Formats: sequence, structure tokens, C-alpha cells
Amino acid sequence: MTLSANFSDFEPGWNDGSVLALVEVPRLHLATVSEETLAAVDTAGSTTQAATAVTLGMNIAMSGAMAQVWGMINGLQIITQLPLFAV
Repeated sequence: MTLSANFSDFEPGWNDGSVLALVEVPRLHLATVSEETLAAVDTAGSTTQAATAVTLGMNIAMSGAMAQVWGMINGLQIITQLPLFAV
């Protein structure tokens, strides 16, 4: 496979036929994977998926609880700062 770029579009007088760099990339050989490795990867994927779901659920539950706490803190601030104003 050959990749080329036409730099003459951007640089007037550029020779598009010149070779700037030539790198030979070796072919990749597919490795054989054992059944035990495939089973371990599948188990790790399921465990990660379950942990992500649990984390999402806990995050949603905790965000509701934190909204309650912030609401109570806001109410306390109003009550404690009310004597500072001459109403």
C-alpha cells in the first residue's frame, strides 16, 4: 500500500514525485489464543460491566441523598442569618 500527499496544492513549485520518507512496516501475524484466555477475558468483561452498573446505581442514589443534604444546609443558612438583617 502506498500513501501519498500532494503538497504542491499548498507549496508552489513542490515536486510531488519526490520520496520524503520510505518506511517498511512488517506484516502482522495473528497469534493463537487459548480457550482459557478467552474465558478469562469474557469473565473480566462481565465483571467490569456489572461493576459499572452498580457504580452507576449507587451514584444516582447518592446524588438524591446529597440533594436532600444541600437543601437542609440551605434552610439552616437562612435561619441562622435571619437575625443579622433588620427586618
